[in-house]
Amino acid sequence: MMLKGTGTLFAGEEEETEEEYDLGSSTTTVPSGTSEQPATVTDGTNSQAIPAATLETSPDTDAELEPDFDDAAGVAEASNFSNKAPYDPWVVVDGKKVHKATVLRLYSNPLAASDSKDRLKRVRGYSQYNETVIGVPAVNASLGNPNEVDDVVCVQDPALTLVRCNKKVFLAVFQILGLRIDGKSVQSLTATHIHEPNVRINGQIMKLGILNNSHQPDSADWEWNGSFEAQSTFQSIEGHWVELVNPVIQQASRGRNTGQDTYVFRTAELRAIAALLQERIEGDFHRLAGVSQSPSFPYRSVEGYACFVCEKDSPDGDLSRESDTDACPYCRTPKVSLSALSGPVLVRHVSAHILCDVRLKDSESPCGFCLTPGTTCVIYLIRGSKGTTSIDMKNSRCLHLRKISLKAAATFTHASKCSNHPLACPLCPPKSPAVWKYNLRSHIVKSHPTADVELYKTYFDISPDEHTLMKGVFRTVPRVPKKSRDGAALPISDGHSTRMALRDDIVEPTQPATNRGDRDAEEESEDEEDGDEDEENDAPESQADEPRQLLEGLEQPTAALPEVTTPAEGGQTSRLRKRRVLEVEEDNLCADEGCETTIDEVDLLRCDAPGCGLTYHLTCQGLFERPSGGWFCDDECRKNASWRVGSRKRRRKE
Repeated sequence: MMLKGTGTLFAGEEEETEEEYDLGSSTTTVPSGTSEQPATVTDGTNSQAIPAATLETSPDTDAELEPDFDDAAGVAEASNFSNKAPYDPWVVVDGKKVHKATVLRLYSNPLAASDSKDRLKRVRGYSQYNETVIGVPAVNASLGNPNEVDDVVCVQDPALTLVRCNKKVFLAVFQILGLRIDGKSVQSLTATHIHEPNVRINGQIMKLGILNNSHQPDSADWEWNGSFEAQSTFQSIEGHWVELVNPVIQQASRGRNTGQDTYVFRTAELRAIAALLQERIEGDFHRLAGVSQSPSFPYRSVEGYACFVCEKDSPDGDLSRESDTDACPYCRTPKVSLSALSGPVLVRHVSAHILCDVRLKDSESPCGFCLTPGTTCVIYLIRGSKGTTSIDMKNSRCLHLRKISLKAAATFTHASKCSNHPLACPLCPPKSPAVWKYNLRSHIVKSHPTADVELYKTYFDISPDEHTLMKGVFRTVPRVPKKSRDGAALPISDGHSTRMALRDDIVEPTQPATNRGDRDAEEESEDEEDGDEDEENDAPESQADEPRQLLEGLEQPTAALPEVTTPAEGGQTSRLRKRRVLEVEEDNLCADEGCETTIDEVDLLRCDAPGCGLTYHLTCQGLFERPSGGWFCDDECRKNASWRVGSRKRRRKE
């Protein structure tokens, strides 16, 4: 602000503001003066007379106009940074750009811990849970060397497990996508903890391709092509379903990762691990993850056969059903799909085998759902809020476990022919596994040898009518829906089966004719040509076709006897059958295996096929009265009597 000599403002000048007025006491002013008289410079505290000429020509005045040193340094530093490359938040990992924040999260997440919700504990440094850092490898104290650590499994490592596909169980190589312990995600885990019951694993199946088609390759013959199976992700499988593997790494020869490092595997190792997993988790097959069949899974051999199927020898040695976990293991022709049967029908069919099938005579407590002997299948019972007892679907273990009404299953009527059901053993401790009614007698004899079996007869005894009707069920195969004809049977490679894991003489099929899948297709086509809608007998062949070698050497009696074998009118039958030669026509003996006693006239049942003449007890065939319209002892007699309606229809079409 500049004032005139009279104290007024010059033109264009404004009044001081309050801030300028407050700062006026510390502002240095230089009053005007003449050249002869020095001027006085005031800074508010001290005053000193300085010649006016000195102020105009002082070098300090020019120095104040120069830029500050700190400002100059900042400008120089900014100019240096302008020459460098701009900041890039991405890094390249395996040829892919990954954000740095993602990398930091992967490394820091296992070490992070949520703070306590209590403020007093939070400020003292307490976490919300008493958790330990599992992602850090623990020192193996047993070795005594602190520099050595246990093997560690991490996310994105390969591992092996079993999965269900096309009603069979196959080995699958998968990549670990997530590890969880007690519901908390971790990035790594020691290998010794992988089988703990609180471990859950997420993964996705890896695509493998075969490299070497030799019989017993000396080197790795399977490699990962860098891809994954579509829709093959599974969540929260149990840790003991998984087996860790440390594969060899070599350059890929095919696939999307050609020329890059990839995992390779050997057939012998994969087959042995599949057999190990099968033995360990056989009772949990019904809980395994299910995946859809694809052109590359189950893994294929060069011939196109499915590899690494989990199977075991069937009771009758039929290789076509060893790996089919859905087929009844004791029904030979036709195959019975257990999954297609409802709960009561399934129990009735299986119970008929337990009660009437001689092949199960020495079997130890066969399961009422799948006929598996021993303790592989376990059924537990729970009591509801209304006092009703039911099957514990959560803790019970069976491949074909069903939820059925125990009250209805325990009641016998002529419409409900089977009373077999799981019940609590009166001698076992509480919360013990249930025992099926048809197995209870043998269970008491074996597990409670000091108990009097007759005292508990009311628990397992069945009426004669039930036994008769169950024989009829045993001789009648339940009707099941036809298989879809557009889905071809999956061929199985015998050389890659788990049955070969402990064998030295491994045989690999080389001709398509020996393929098990082709044999199944041929059998199914034959069944369709013969009319698979008719009910067929599933009893052992020896029951109806037992050779009578004891009577072949005898001389021909002089009395008139029926012919031993009479061919059908349409020509010679496909299979000659030896009939029982009756010494006396009036003396009718039951042809049922294990009976062979004299038959009374009221209980007589004779086959109506021409030239057969076999007789049975009505009760031995599960009947109370003779059927109207004729009765035949087996399907060949039915065919000889021209009862194959389906065949006649096809001939008319021709």
